[in-house]
Amino acid sequence: MNSEYDVVIIGAGPAGLSAAYELTKSNKSAVVLERSSSVGGLAKTIESNGYYYDIGPHRFYTKNEEIRDLFINILGEDAINDPL
Repeated sequence: MNSEYDVVIIGAGPAGLSAAYELTKSNKSAVVLERSSSVGGLAKTIESNGYYYDIGPHRFYTKNEEIRDLFINILGEDAINDPL
């Protein structure tokens, strides 16, 4: 692992991952540090005793087209664009 980065990002939630994405587009090196074994911040489901619990949101909605386009660009085919 490279020991020198332009930016160190704490947290692999949507904000941290978006920041890393934008930085790499600007030819900046970035490392994202996450204490959990998975990315996504609070947007995840956990299992306990055979039951599943949503910890945070699983949907993303914004009226800001620039932000929406950013997430669709990052997620590619995994993004589901279902306008209501």
